[in-house]
Amino acid sequence: MALNYADGLFFNEFNSLVGKRYRILSVIRNGWQRKHGRTDDIEELKKQFESKIDNPEWPDYLFAFYKKKSKELRDFLDEIKEKDYSELDDNTLADDIKKVRRKSAVLDAMTNMFHLFSSLMGSEFYQNLEKYSKDDDIINQNLVFYTQPIKERKHAKIKMYDLPNKFDLSQRDSSFSKLLRIGAFVNDDVSALLHLKKEVMHDLFVEVSKRINCDVDDLDYLQINEIENFLLTKDDPKPLIRKRRSLTILIYPEENLKVYEGDEAEEFLKSGSFSEVVEEKEDKILEGQTASLGKASGKVVVAMNVDEAVKKMEQGAILVAPYTAVEYVPFMEKAAAIITETGGITSHAAIVSREFEIPCVVGVQDVTKILKDGQRVEVDADQGTVKVIE
Repeated sequence: MALNYADGLFFNEFNSLVGKRYRILSVIRNGWQRKHGRTDDIEELKKQFESKIDNPEWPDYLFAFYKKKSKELRDFLDEIKEKDYSELDDNTLADDIKKVRRKSAVLDAMTNMFHLFSSLMGSEFYQNLEKYSKDDDIINQNLVFYTQPIKERKHAKIKMYDLPNKFDLSQRDSSFSKLLRIGAFVNDDVSALLHLKKEVMHDLFVEVSKRINCDVDDLDYLQINEIENFLLTKDDPKPLIRKRRSLTILIYPEENLKVYEGDEAEEFLKSGSFSEVVEEKEDKILEGQTASLGKASGKVVVAMNVDEAVKKMEQGAILVAPYTAVEYVPFMEKAAAIITETGGITSHAAIVSREFEIPCVVGVQDVTKILKDGQRVEVDADQGTVKVIE
């Protein structure tokens, strides 16, 4: 569904939240999306986040802003779920799709912001805790305590209400902790809210697909403005959809979105402007970030999406995924350990793993390409490492 979110709204909202526009290249091949950020943007984001941590009012502002915007989307979803779209005209259908996108864009930007904050800054918070104690067990207990969700949700569970060896954090570290805790709740809440949005909009998208003569799943390969255009002009969307199903590239070099698909996208990749590089690991030990403590060993299952998890996941396997979301939860519960390519200590994978008390290591670069189905690995989440043993 990445193309449904491909517009300037996300980047405008992200810019207003953080004070920096985040430019990316997305390569969508066979339905799976990989994102490439610009190094200079990443470094600038870290600087912006550093300055935001020093503002003790920013966490409370973000939380209040999120509650307001999430309520607006929920209220609108409650309103449209009662509609019979078969009785409404094309313009009404198009307007409702655009309204949902506008109301969800800020939440999309906010969850991405917290995801990046956790990924880029989470290790710094862990290092900060080391100045309060030399005992690793006490440090890890405080890590869980000070990064647990600020408010309970289905998977954003509050695990500790008191801690005998609780650190007395400095003002800056307290603000740091609050941002991570808000992010832990927001990321889980947005994931559930966007899942609800998808359910509520299903009937709307079914009606749209009938009117433009395509499958409802085909709408994932169109931008919102393109869906509106095909709905109002009655042009045939299938040639464009066929090209995008094989390969699509989204790039924001500055502020304007560019989209390439099919042969044009292949030529763009061949130009050498961007490439994916898998780092060879001679010692067979991969490093990431501790998300949920513990150790486990087992056979790897690489699930690039939920469909692959359905087909391949077995009880006691080591689940390896790019990241996790609500749909992954039944398969996460089966896992002996979880490893993700992206994410931080307040990502969905981290929160759910702590709820299920499953060892979890996040942010292991290229892990979905390095590890293969059936390999045996040892996961030491206490140290944030994954060792290939077979």
